[in-house]
Amino acid sequence: MIGRRRNPDRPLSVELGVQLTHNVSGAITFLHPTGIDITERKQTEAALREREQRLRRLAAIVESSDAAIVSKNLDGAITSWNRGAERVFGYTTEEAVGQPITIVIPRDRQDEERAILTRTRRGERIDHFETVRQRKHGSLIVVSLTVSLVKNAEGKIVGASPKVTRTALVSSPALSPPRLRDFAAGSPSPTRRECLGVLAGAMAWPFPTRAQQSMPVIGYLSSFPADTNPKFTQAFLRDLNDAGFVEGRNVAIEYRWSEEGRYDRLPMMAADLVGRGVTVLFASPIPAALAAKAETTTTPIVFAIGSDPIATGLVVSLNRPGGNVTGATFLSIELGAKRLELLRELMPKIASIALLVNPNNPNAAPQTRDMQATTAAGLRLNILSAGSQSDFDNAFATLPPQRVDALVVSADPFFMSHREQLTALAARHSMPAIYYAREFAAAGGLISYASSFTDSFRQAATYVGRILKGEKPANLPVMQPTKFELVINLKAAKALGLEIPPTLLAAADEVIE
Repeated sequence: MIGRRRNPDRPLSVELGVQLTHNVSGAITFLHPTGIDITERKQTEAALREREQRLRRLAAIVESSDAAIVSKNLDGAITSWNRGAERVFGYTTEEAVGQPITIVIPRDRQDEERAILTRTRRGERIDHFETVRQRKHGSLIVVSLTVSLVKNAEGKIVGASPKVTRTALVSSPALSPPRLRDFAAGSPSPTRRECLGVLAGAMAWPFPTRAQQSMPVIGYLSSFPADTNPKFTQAFLRDLNDAGFVEGRNVAIEYRWSEEGRYDRLPMMAADLVGRGVTVLFASPIPAALAAKAETTTTPIVFAIGSDPIATGLVVSLNRPGGNVTGATFLSIELGAKRLELLRELMPKIASIALLVNPNNPNAAPQTRDMQATTAAGLRLNILSAGSQSDFDNAFATLPPQRVDALVVSADPFFMSHREQLTALAARHSMPAIYYAREFAAAGGLISYASSFTDSFRQAATYVGRILKGEKPANLPVMQPTKFELVINLKAAKALGLEIPPTLLAAADEVIE
């Protein structure tokens, strides 16, 4: 291809070729030069390259923005999610993209999203719409939304891009239905005065940089997925409030969650929180606590764990922890012998048990050793491993060939996040099982024996509050549970054909019928 000029002001791009003429013998007798005008094609290619470069620059700006910027299609499905959205709403890009935008909209405001989509399809931009949205862990925030139109290369509307420019924490949002109907009809969006008038106690602020923040910051590092047990986080926040600290008002909280048992990501999350200069770091359970401990010797750490904090190296003493770490333990692992005793009382003729462990959890080996040490003579112990959701079916499939009479599910956050699946598998395989937390029995499991996780989270929050007021972790004794709960699910027992001994029923703190 070479360039030619038709006139001094208008370049012409042509693609040259040669057409051959042959005689009857097949010999070439003439060469005919040919030329195809490809000026328009080259101009189109150049325009596409320029557009692609412009889109890349725009994408980089959006990704680095402090504001939460999202895009969605006309069905309301999320198609992009920047770092600002991760920070504001708590969902990672991988979790959010492909999900309906309603994952961040409170249940009583679903009609509002339908109104936004209606106006988007009509080609209307929405400026500074004051409303309420919901973060991953359940807290509600007032937001100011600007919703822009997303168009394709032909100028057709294919979606919308909401942008959150400021937020405020709230406790009991409400916006009158008539006002919502006005908004759906196309009237101006509610003003901030109108929105905050019914959102008592809200306080708005622009997204600050770390250097601008004057309030203390709590790093919240959890081995649980965000949606596993919101009541644990709620208990933490309630006691933090009782200590005088309200999220968004006089303390900020940076949340980090371990999804699908990916404990290998916890050290990176701990490093991120410490690097952001958090005032105190809360970590729970043990995988998160160990990641936090390994990351810093100066930032105060408060844990809520089910392990022995001395054996795991978190503290040197329960009464005087020393260093920068203290917290509360709910002693999940140390109760292994008691759970085995309860199983034998329930099933006196038991001859073989299996222990389900997560090999990715640092507690797997200690729990295995503890169970081996407490297993009575004549009782066979089988160890089953499940480090991912796909391992569950395979683990349970090995129970019949091994002639296992009962199952002990070890303490693990990943197991907790999939308790419905585990209890359903136990029922399907007619396998009596004992669990390390009440939440399993509530989900359909046969029996559980544990202290209250919620209480430990509340105790940890109390310590976080005391540290924020100036106390040192080294001087705060590790708190231990004083009450343990036996929970029996009679419906599960009936399905298994088990009759609960009267003595065990009498000892139960809760019987689920």
